[in-house]
Amino acid sequence: FTFLGWDSAWYLSIMTKGYGFSPQSYTFSPALPFFSNLTNFVLQSPMVSIALTALVFGLLWIPLYQLLAESYIGKKAALFSTLLLSFSPYIFVFTTVAYSEGVLLFFVLGAWLLFRKGRLFAASAFAIIAPLTRIMGILIVLPMLYVSFKQKSHRIRNIFLSLLPIVSLTAWFVGFGFSFGDF
Repeated sequence: FTFLGWDSAWYLSIMTKGYGFSPQSYTFSPALPFFSNLTNFVLQSPMVSIALTALVFGLLWIPLYQLLAESYIGKKAALFSTLLLSFSPYIFVFTTVAYSEGVLLFFVLGAWLLFRKGRLFAASAFAIIAPLTRIMGILIVLPMLYVSFKQKSHRIRNIFLSLLPIVSLTAWFVGFGFSFGDF
């Protein structure tokens, strides 16, 4: 139970009971319960699965951050930055308990790294999931759109791919609207 305090209990309840158990449950994004259910398919222990899923994503974002930082500031400074961020109290707490921050960081950093490398379809796949981890994941659209508008080739395609996270978040809200009759 150490890793399942506060919002973690909501995510665990959503994972085991779905969203219908409480009207307040739909304030929590679906990505962590979804990936935790995939882990639970193997482990058959919801509490262990959600804590392990959050921990794995809480570690997986670190090399993505390192690679992205290297593209901006060089290897030595990137390593220092990565270590500083990885061991900051905020990151340490919110990526070691069953919260969705590690999942958010993984998908946002992955989307931006792939986008910068010119792998737009893969970047869009990551970006589509980002707002489903936490609502602020939708902000990945802004830098993707900015760069897409500045590009000369494939501008329309890139703008379209950059806007797909808005479609995923809208689909999520509309789905809840129909499920709960709450628009």
